[in-house]
Amino acid sequence: MKNPFSLLLALLLLSPSFLLAAPKIATFDITKAMESHQGNKDDVAAFQAAREKLLKDPRKVALDEMTPKIQALQAKMQEVAPNSEEQANLTEIAKSAAENFNDLSNQWREFATETSKKLTTTLVNATNKRNSEIIAIAHKIAESQGFDWVIETSGDTNSRMPVVLYLRNHTDITDAVIKELEKAFPPAE
Repeated sequence: MKNPFSLLLALLLLSPSFLLAAPKIATFDITKAMESHQGNKDDVAAFQAAREKLLKDPRKVALDEMTPKIQALQAKMQEVAPNSEEQANLTEIAKSAAENFNDLSNQWREFATETSKKLTTTLVNATNKRNSEIIAIAHKIAESQGFDWVIETSGDTNSRMPVVLYLRNHTDITDAVIKELEKAFPPAE
């Protein structure tokens, strides 16, 4: 009678799961792809232009112009004789200027906060869209080249260690993805 262990070992070695080849693995750097994505470049440029426009808002400009005037008024109030008619006039002017400044500052802060929130939301949504576009292209390339897994390599763990420390026998498809992105999203004329 044969040894049952050797029979079991022979069955295991001849089983289909043992005879399967190792998985075909690709790596991919989405950060590099995102940096080269023309749509992302356009999104970031639009965001930056909108932020610059926000800083040129008339309320912000008026506040910037009011600040040195109020400071000069405060300095002048220090120079005049205490309890004089000139000091009383300057105090009234300073009080009115401070009220105007505070009102305008509150309006600006509310407007800037709401506008910044909208701009950020727009950029986040655009970034999510660009990520989806990149992932779809990476998926298409990986599938067409017969990869079993695609591992994204640009990320770090919360301890700043790379997520992927080592891979043997892998192919990086980042450049192929970037090439397809350039075809799909060429720069605007």
